[in-house]
Amino acid sequence: MKKIILIIILILLVGCEKRNISIVLNPGYDIVGMDTTWIDEGCTLNINSSLSIEMEVYSNNVDLTTPGEYNVIYHEEYGGELHTCLRIVKVIDDIAPTVTLNSGIDTIKKGEEWIDTGVIITDNLDDTFFTQVLGTVNINVIGTYEIEYTAIDDAGNVTIVIRIVNVIE
Repeated sequence: MKKIILIIILILLVGCEKRNISIVLNPGYDIVGMDTTWIDEGCTLNINSSLSIEMEVYSNNVDLTTPGEYNVIYHEEYGGELHTCLRIVKVIDDIAPTVTLNSGIDTIKKGEEWIDTGVIITDNLDDTFFTQVLGTVNINVIGTYEIEYTAIDDAGNVTIVIRIVNVIE
């Protein structure tokens, strides 16, 4: 009787292979610009180095139209256990503001008044910007002058536009 019990225990132990389970977040680009395409590379559940299962997407709140951090959660049930994997996707504003020179008279005669007509600034997200205007025009000295307009949005995207002003005889 002891031999039978010992044989049954040995059979049960031989049939009980320990599972080596690992979860691998498949490599991909998880920082993406607004209004672009993002490819979900998925997550893999590996069992004993012999079985790989692509995990199912449980939830995905990625919004490519709004900057922020988003979660993709993967689930897979195996062997009566629920396995979970998390991918964090960061959507960034990488679109610089548009700076358009206003029309104006940028060639004047020496001594005439020059009026800076400025620029129009627009952005995909922001209504306010850091702006800077550099340069001066000496209306009493013949030459070519540069006026530099810089616009920076809240994400740090920069656009620089230069106006050329000519003072002639």
